Amino acid sequence: MKTSWVWGAWAFALLAMDALAMGYLVVPGWWLAALTALILVSCLVGVVLQHAMKGTPRGVRAVAIVVVLGALTVVAAVRQAAAGDMVFGVLPTRASLTVTQESLGQAFALLLPAVPPVADVHVFAPVVMLAIGFLASIVTVAVLVWRASGVMVVATLVPWAAVFAMRPDVHWGMPALAVMWYLAFAFWRRRSVTGARFGFVSVTVAVVAVASSIVMGLAAPGLPTWGSGLAVLRGAPGGSGPVVMGDGVIGVATGFDVNQRLVSTDHSPILQVSGDYNGPLQVETVTDFDGIAWHPSGSVWPSVENDSTVGTYWPTGDDPLGPSYPTTAQTSISFVNWPRKTLPLGVGPRVVSFNSGNLTYQAAIDSLASNGSLDYTTVDETIGMVDRTSLVADYATVSPVDQTLAAQSLAVPQTSHTADLQTLVDSITNGINGDYDKLMAIQSYLTSSSFTYSTEPAQVSVSDDAVWDFLQRRTGYCVHFATAMVVMGRLAGIPMRAAIGFTLPASGTGVVTNQDAHMWPQAHFAGAGWVSFEPTPGAAGTAVRPSATPTTRPSSTQSTSSTPRPSRTPTTTAPSSAGPSAAPVNTVDGGAVWRWIVFGLAAAVVVGGAVAGLRRWLALRTTPERAWAVIVKTARARGLIDAAATPRAVKDAVGPHLGEDAQAGLAALVREIERERYEPPGPAAVPPGQWYRVQTDVTRDLSRRRFGSHSA
Repeated sequence: MKTSWVWGAWAFALLAMDALAMGYLVVPGWWLAALTALILVSCLVGVVLQHAMKGTPRGVRAVAIVVVLGALTVVAAVRQAAAGDMVFGVLPTRASLTVTQESLGQAFALLLPAVPPVADVHVFAPVVMLAIGFLASIVTVAVLVWRASGVMVVATLVPWAAVFAMRPDVHWGMPALAVMWYLAFAFWRRRSVTGARFGFVSVTVAVVAVASSIVMGLAAPGLPTWGSGLAVLRGAPGGSGPVVMGDGVIGVATGFDVNQRLVSTDHSPILQVSGDYNGPLQVETVTDFDGIAWHPSGSVWPSVENDSTVGTYWPTGDDPLGPSYPTTAQTSISFVNWPRKTLPLGVGPRVVSFNSGNLTYQAAIDSLASNGSLDYTTVDETIGMVDRTSLVADYATVSPVDQTLAAQSLAVPQTSHTADLQTLVDSITNGINGDYDKLMAIQSYLTSSSFTYSTEPAQVSVSDDAVWDFLQRRTGYCVHFATAMVVMGRLAGIPMRAAIGFTLPASGTGVVTNQDAHMWPQAHFAGAGWVSFEPTPGAAGTAVRPSATPTTRPSSTQSTSSTPRPSRTPTTTAPSSAGPSAAPVNTVDGGAVWRWIVFGLAAAVVVGGAVAGLRRWLALRTTPERAWAVIVKTARARGLIDAAATPRAVKDAVGPHLGEDAQAGLAALVREIERERYEPPGPAAVPPGQWYRVQTDVTRDLSRRRFGSHSA
């Protein structure tokens, strides 16, 4: 029983590190405490069952433990997805299982495009609970029933392999702590195991770990966000996005990855639309761009739940259908195969009619979500259409809804080419005063014949600034054009963000597929709120229909608004002397250093284990006669004995040149040689593996001394 408790404690320690590793993939929360509790309960239950069923066959014990722990894992996952539908919060019901099934379906649909750390905790926490829970079941059975330490080590390394593949920017602290735990376990295991078992386990673990590392290294470039944020890894094939899209992919770290949808081979409808609205449908907005990838904001935004079936949703303004939106358009959206709970919204103030559940609106990100599944439901929207001629006299200002996002909407990532981009923007907007005019000038620059649309951008040197890289090669798709306009607009002092969603058929009626995914920039104006622009040339769809733009380009004169303009300063570095034609440079993100340090430590552990296993294997193969033959050969090479020397003569000649431990070992070996040669067969007086140590001690001491030649 005592041994089982010790094994259970080690299993919990290593599995708990796996739970903490999951915090790098899913935004940490209470689910992490629940996962740790599940691991603890699994280990305790496993130990109790192992003790209670001690007299039964191992196979029966293993099956019983797996069944019980599997049931605990399912309950924990259901509790994460639908605790309110369970009896007393612990017993699953049919309703809770249905909700869990829908949640898992949504999670698996978002698994490929999602970029860690994912913020949709309610979607991904049940998946993590199932994965780590079943892993805990396997590890618990392996160590308690079979004492298979190699299985435990390899199994608990799998989550860390996933973390390193998808999050190369992890801080070194937690991986270093995990390495210390593995070293501690290896030391404990080394002391508690003797014989062939330790050598076999060590070599097996080393081989499997190395093989797993190679497989993960080959597969990782196709995983979500491989290398996002690290310029040195973005240069690898498939870096920072789907392999088929080539280099230069700008990461979109949200549950809706337009990169993946654009190259999806699934052409099945996901939405059916009808009406006279033919603008884009917005699924979500992003404001935080780090120079390489888009990330969801870390702010926690207040939400407003609406129990009614009809509501008006627009993040700013008491009168959303005011002078800037003189006309409206309608659309009816039917959900065919929609894995999300977020409703696609028309761009502009919208009146939404939805009768299939309550709606929660987050004004800061302009997001509307349902509390239930949207499949096979319909939503009707009336959208205000912006009068772009009114924007000529309007001025841009930050959104008053959320201070964090207001700051992010002007933030410019600090890169080695920020000053170059500032110089380029200054040259494009030189002599233009109106904010709308500046944006139209930037849009005209990006839609000029100098740029071409391609989902496979030409390969160029990769720097720490994805926008600069794109402006140098001049090929890309909507993510590149939209991101470039957002950054360039911010450098012009205009609050901007990016919207992600779908373009609709020009008629406003038809089906929407993954190939209609789109990203476009939005700027915030004082009178109109968030207004969309379209810098992507030659795309299949557009975020701004030609009929929605002014018939004549606004003049470049000073804005006619009499309202004082608020001061806006983009957070960027001072311009350098480098011009916009400066060549791209290769840079290495400092975060990669820690990644390779951790990999180096892991490799050292693996190699060390392999060497230790090899030495142990050699020790077990070393018989007294083999050890004696090596010692005699070494002594003769040093000129201490001749070929006819007896064992005792060898001991007398070699002994004075050895240390105390080596002398004692040599004396024991001589006694064993004489016993084997001259006495009846009997049990060995020394445990297996001892003679290899004697051999190495004696030969090492002899190698440290100089001897003259022997004249025999």
